[in-house]
Amino acid sequence: MKRNNKRLDDRGLFCVEQAILIKFLGVWFIGVMWAFWREYKFRNEVNRW
Repeated sequence: MKRNNKRLDDRGLFCVEQAILIKFLGVWFIGVMWAFWREYKFRNEVNRW
């Protein structure tokens, strides 16, 4: 019974680590996309003048 609980706990910990990693990658991706969008918009405004 204890061995089964240990295995379940390890799996839960792995899921938590995976979720943190996915969240980190998501935030990084959004930041990169925002930077590219800002750069693109800035260039378009410069070209317009």
